[in-house]
Amino acid sequence: MSKDIFNEVSDNDISSSDFLSSPAKVTETDTDWVINMNLNKVPSGAHIGIPFIATLKPGKIHNNKDYKVPSEYYDSKNTLLFKTDDFAIHTQTTDPTSYGPGVSEDLDASDWDSNDALKAATDVSVNGSGFNYYDYLPSLHYTNHSEPGDYTVSVKLPAGYKVPSGGAGNWTYDAAKNTLTQKVTLDTTNATSSDSIQSLGSFTLTVPKGYKAGTSVELPTTTTGPNGDVSTNSYYLNLDKTYVNPPTPDYFYPYAGKSMKFQDIGSSSDVNRIKSSTPVVSTLQPMRYYNSNGTSKTPSSMALSSVEDNPQFDYPTNEISFVDSSSISSSKQDELNDNTVTGTYMDGSTQKKVTLGSVQFGKTAEI
Repeated sequence: MSKDIFNEVSDNDISSSDFLSSPAKVTETDTDWVINMNLNKVPSGAHIGIPFIATLKPGKIHNNKDYKVPSEYYDSKNTLLFKTDDFAIHTQTTDPTSYGPGVSEDLDASDWDSNDALKAATDVSVNGSGFNYYDYLPSLHYTNHSEPGDYTVSVKLPAGYKVPSGGAGNWTYDAAKNTLTQKVTLDTTNATSSDSIQSLGSFTLTVPKGYKAGTSVELPTTTTGPNGDVSTNSYYLNLDKTYVNPPTPDYFYPYAGKSMKFQDIGSSSDVNRIKSSTPVVSTLQPMRYYNSNGTSKTPSSMALSSVEDNPQFDYPTNEISFVDSSSISSSKQDELNDNTVTGTYMDGSTQKKVTLGSVQFGKTAEI
């Protein structure tokens, strides 16, 4: 078997057989792998079949071809009885997968007029940007089963769309036909069963003035190879206007927030640690801040008219204080200190109110 066509064959690639007087051995010449089989006495009319594994070399084989495996037969005295090359391996390769060029991207709002049309002809790099599989565009994908050889990829550009001077990249631009062409020699010698990628590279396309934002312009692509036409995935150019949503304002909003816990214990604990004298601390949070963009910047202030708390238990309220906060300036603390604490209680069936003074930062007001 030709070393140019077949990978190395080992003794383990040859099956055992009762017809063999000894295990088959592989030797080699400068050009061939040679399988040597010594047979027992063969009965008249016997059919002998001894399978072996032969691996073809990627990059060396072509579709619909016969690769001969000559054989020679000798008698026990090593006299050549006959030889034949009727036995051959028939091969079938596959075409690579062809991906044409494409691009989908947004241009700055300043590039568009009030009708969302381009103000002027604009150069765009057709590089696959905007597609989830942009690394594929444009390219040929192949494996060790792919047909090696020369391939030609052609792109027909739409009327009015041109390639500027120096913008063709690896492609050849025919201005008269308005086509891009690239010839690629596909070498599958080192390919594996996984996809290998032959990139075709990007090119620059001048998009005409008046192009409407969001319009998809097809870039029909064809591919031919050693076995004729190759199935090709064609894509498109799509440009759109960059839209910037107006900023969402940050703001405070009223919030009836309240948390309760046992002083120096927490919100839950072993009941044996809690006594009738254990104070309950209620913390009111009358407002919250909405931050639209996740930053730490906050509005400087908000107006707060009043906060009302209605305890739902019989614990007496005997102290009120502000939660200390170094983030509140002294001037704002002074404004908050200007307050009046009013208590409401029931005297029989009559609701009465009483002024209890004020609460100050850094001080506890006893009621």
